[in-house]
Amino acid sequence: MDSLSEVVALSSFLTVAFRDSPNSPLSLVSSGPKAAKEQQICDSPPACFNYIFTTFGGENGKDERTLDVYTSADGIHFAPYVMGAYVPENSLLRDPSIILHDDGWYYVVHTTSWNGDDFALIRSKDLKTWDHVVTIKIKLTDEDLKVEDNKPRVAQSWAPEFFRDPQTNNIHIIISLRLPSPIEPKPDFEMKTNFAPYIFTATSRDLKSWTPGKQLDVIGLTPADSYIDMFVIYNGSDKATPYHGFMKNEVEKHIEHLAAASVEGPWEFVQKGDFAGWGIKEGPAVVQKPGGGWRMWADDYHGHVMYADSNDLWNWTKMVDMPDGVSRKVRHGTILRQV
Repeated sequence: MDSLSEVVALSSFLTVAFRDSPNSPLSLVSSGPKAAKEQQICDSPPACFNYIFTTFGGENGKDERTLDVYTSADGIHFAPYVMGAYVPENSLLRDPSIILHDDGWYYVVHTTSWNGDDFALIRSKDLKTWDHVVTIKIKLTDEDLKVEDNKPRVAQSWAPEFFRDPQTNNIHIIISLRLPSPIEPKPDFEMKTNFAPYIFTATSRDLKSWTPGKQLDVIGLTPADSYIDMFVIYNGSDKATPYHGFMKNEVEKHIEHLAAASVEGPWEFVQKGDFAGWGIKEGPAVVQKPGGGWRMWADDYHGHVMYADSNDLWNWTKMVDMPDGVSRKVRHGTILRQV
């Protein structure tokens, strides 16, 4: 080196390179409103946003028809990136779940109605402009899948959640379904069964084709039970049961914990009741943190999303509000961690 200025320049370059590495302990140092605001000037979201939160609610937390996108550097402080990013023509938009597909597109699947028999997918390259991909009429058998009709097979379909299985690379949607009561001579859509989790699997890379829905095999689940909002994650360090699920007991209104050796089950309850002491909660969404451990967000019913942390998926901290006034604006959605 011929000068002090060259040494300083090289030092600055190496610091920036190290900070921006995904494995760098400095990569998530910036946090809070300032960091979130700085992200908004980035023209390449996949390279800029560590966390993306797709939700609904709007400025008053009550809008059920618009997609809102928030971003964060640290998974704690979220700021609006695009409010009202998408409005469907003829349906609600609740419970949006997001993935980044290997085709380079972000896909969101969402609830379309309080009393619907379908789910809808939209996609975007930049998180700002979204297009409708497909609305899937729910069918539950191979025979039904061959029939082109508008006959309803389910009475309610809530909270579809994406899950990409790292063991198979299959993309699944897990959704809470309520069937019409099987009363002769025809099903009764007023007297419904209780909710249970069902799984669909994509059969085309463009996510326009899906298998019939299949009820997940949950040990001990009876017709008297009712469960919604199942969120599945994969924990490779758990060799026996790497698949973990969190879903809301719709009767007691608590989030409960399940585990399985396969995404299709059999699933077994491993923590029931209000095991974490969170009280009434719904809509869990879980990500693995970069330095290890897990973070869960959940809605307490009143447009009030909170989060808690765990080192092992079994023992959790107390739930606290999302900071910066975001907690009361957002509703049930999904957080995508990119870095």
